[in-house]
Amino acid sequence: EVPVIREEKFTAILHYLVEIASIIAQMGLTNLQIRKQSTEREALLQSILKSAPVGIGLVVNRVIDWSNDRMSEITGYSKAELKGKKAQMLYPDEVEFERVGQAKYAQIRDYGTGSVDTRLKRKDGSVIDVHISSTPIDKNDLTAGVTFTVLDITERKKAAREIIRTKEELFQAHKMEAIGTLAGGVAHDFNNILSAIIGFSELAKDRIPP
Repeated sequence: EVPVIREEKFTAILHYLVEIASIIAQMGLTNLQIRKQSTEREALLQSILKSAPVGIGLVVNRVIDWSNDRMSEITGYSKAELKGKKAQMLYPDEVEFERVGQAKYAQIRDYGTGSVDTRLKRKDGSVIDVHISSTPIDKNDLTAGVTFTVLDITERKKAAREIIRTKEELFQAHKMEAIGTLAGGVAHDFNNILSAIIGFSELAKDRIPP
C-alpha cells in the first residue's frame, strides 16, 4: 500500500505542478499580449500625433508637458523648447494669456471642454491667429492635466478680413453711385427750373425798354 500511496501523492503533486505551470504560462502569455497591445497602442498614438494637421499637447497647471511635431511647426519652437515651459510664453502678452485661460476654463467647468480664438506669438516674433480647444483628463481634477489642440487659422482670418474689406469697398462704390444718380437727378430738375426762369427772363428783356 505504501508504494500506491506514494504514487498517488506523486501523481497529485505532478498534476498540481502542471496546473501551476499552466497558470504561469497563461500569465506569461497574457503579459505578452498586454505588452503587445500596449506597444500597438503607443505606435498608433505616435502615428496620430505625427499625422495630425493640428498642434496637440498636454498642459499641467498651464505648463506644457508634451507636444507633437505639428505644434513645433506652428510655433517655431522645438518640442524640447516647449516642454516644461509656461504656456504664457506663446502669447503676445499676459492680458491675452489670462483672457484665454478664463474663457476656456469657464467653458470646461460648464461643458467639459473649452474652445477659443486667440493669437500666438511664434519664436521668430510673428503673430498668428489660432483656434484652441482644451479638454481635461479628469474634469473634477484639472491638476491631472488638460489636453489641447491648436489650429492655425491665420489664412482663414486673412481671407475673412479681405471679404469684409471688399464688401465695404463695394458698399462705398454703391453709395457713391447712388449719390451720383441722386445728384444727376437734382441737377436735371434744377436745370428745368432754370430753363423756365431764363426763358421768361429773355421774354421780359424783349418787352421792356433798355
